[in-house]
Amino acid sequence: MENLGDKLSISQVYHLAQEYRDYAYSIANKIGSEEELKQYYGLMNMSIQMFQLLKTKCTLSVLEDSKVTFEMVELLIQETYNFDLAELYISSLKERLQTHQSDTDLVEEIMRCEFLLLHDLPLMRDSKFHYKIALRNCNELVQYMVNLQDELYQNWASVFQYVGVMLCIKLKQHRRVKTTFHGLLSQCREKSQWKWFLNLCYVNYLLNERFPIPEDALQELRSTELYTVGPELYAWKLALEMVIQLYKDGNITDHLNEFKNFFDTNKQSLVTNEGKGCVIKIMPRIALKVELPMIFHYKELKNILLLLQSVSYIVNCYDEKGNFSRKFLPKVYSTTQKLIKNIAAGGVSMNELDSRIQTYKSILEFCEFYKVWEQTLLKGAVVTTESPKLGPSPGYVRLLQAMKVQFEGGGAVEEYKRLAQSGGTSSEVKMISLLNCYTVQAARVSRCSGDKQGELVEQCNKVWLQVEKLLQETDLQFNPIWECTVTILWLFSHFEPFSWNPLPCSDKQRAEYVSKLREFYSSNKFVAGEAVADNRFKLKKALLLQILVNYLGGRMLEHDLGEIYAISAKCFDMCRQQGGMRKVQYVIGIWHLMNCTVAMRGKDVALTNAKLEALVKQITSVKQ
Repeated sequence: MENLGDKLSISQVYHLAQEYRDYAYSIANKIGSEEELKQYYGLMNMSIQMFQLLKTKCTLSVLEDSKVTFEMVELLIQETYNFDLAELYISSLKERLQTHQSDTDLVEEIMRCEFLLLHDLPLMRDSKFHYKIALRNCNELVQYMVNLQDELYQNWASVFQYVGVMLCIKLKQHRRVKTTFHGLLSQCREKSQWKWFLNLCYVNYLLNERFPIPEDALQELRSTELYTVGPELYAWKLALEMVIQLYKDGNITDHLNEFKNFFDTNKQSLVTNEGKGCVIKIMPRIALKVELPMIFHYKELKNILLLLQSVSYIVNCYDEKGNFSRKFLPKVYSTTQKLIKNIAAGGVSMNELDSRIQTYKSILEFCEFYKVWEQTLLKGAVVTTESPKLGPSPGYVRLLQAMKVQFEGGGAVEEYKRLAQSGGTSSEVKMISLLNCYTVQAARVSRCSGDKQGELVEQCNKVWLQVEKLLQETDLQFNPIWECTVTILWLFSHFEPFSWNPLPCSDKQRAEYVSKLREFYSSNKFVAGEAVADNRFKLKKALLLQILVNYLGGRMLEHDLGEIYAISAKCFDMCRQQGGMRKVQYVIGIWHLMNCTVAMRGKDVALTNAKLEALVKQITSVKQ
């Protein structure tokens, strides 16, 4: 490098630019006033000016120019959001690199320019317009590199195919995303870090969208090796497997044990590498540095795992021996608050700190939401909360508000319909909205007679088609709790004596849903020694569903009087274990009373009558 006049050398100016930037990072977590904020951005501005001085007043080699430009552009993108100026500098550098390409091997620097232009800048701008332009340019670049028929460029082509698929995700081109991921994975070497990284991205995308995960992707996920991918990516792999099991409402004990063993041997590595990014080796001369989210830092990951445990056990919150959600949710909340208070800079920008704080706040909002959901399960009614925001989107609050209206005797049908049709709403919120909407409308059909019945039946059928479509298109189909809920609601609305006006259906539909009931009943039968376990239909949690399955099975499938009596007695007794089930207990109590009478069990008739009278007093006293 040449000297910059008689004052400072180029090296000194470069180090001065870094010092301004690094000092700004060091005070980022201490900013508490407008003056301190001005100081932070003043330091960042001085750093950028030093980099600009190097570019305009100095004679830099191509590699020196690249180094200076990349560092300056990072500040322009991350700190000033001056995307147009950043794009101008990158494009100018790219032209210079291409001009000197014949003299020096500058492929890596050129590819970095392309990555900034096609990946980083569009993601920061976050507009459909810029995503489309970037995707078009990315496709042209990939085709150009493929046509060169050079091994080095073939490997770079796969990197930019990955960039293309990230852009397609933003544009919600789901069919193209799946096709591209499949093609990319088929091109990769077996048991390579690059292939396993791509598969992690693919599975993560499918889980985000709640699409079914193909078996080959699941097999690739299971085969991911710690030694090859490293602790950071392996932690991601374990987290994805945990979420998959959680979405199925399955047993997560084995996954928790696997995490424990992983932490025992890799804690130090995770702590040491926090914030350093993860380098993905594609080929000997090609590597991609990936910044994993903060939640994969050791302390944050342990906290997230505790949140996942809480959610997994929330349907058992009534159980005094297994009420882990009631123990863990407050702990997650307090731990997250401590993490916010103790947040440290350590070379992290203020924007990154803000991003981390927003992540922590999202966790707190999830905790608030699940606390309300927990109380709803315990009390059988939606409880009020002072929290202004619950969950990651307004849909969560709107769902609770609609449920509160329904629980208090209102319809809430229109709000449920709006929730089910609104974009950005999670699959669970949509399904709950549709099922609640269907329940309200089916109840209206049951009570209705005359001209309006046909119109109400048509409305019910329209909602049910949406239920079946959502179940088929998402991974909810693999969760026995959802499938069982759908089966039970269909049967209640299509058969007497559960409805005074059963909805019409075809013989095929009737046979299909009765067959599903038979499967759930045989796998979850209360009577000891009679249940035939099938993992697909086994309800490991959800007492209400277990009771309703046994109630329907006892009424529709059983013929032996002794068996029916035993099941109704068990159902009636089990209702007492969970709060908010008095009305369900009353209905089942009437059924049990009938069975006691038919079986000529006089003592049981008297005892059941007394319990029902006490239950009626409890229900009416609550209303008063």
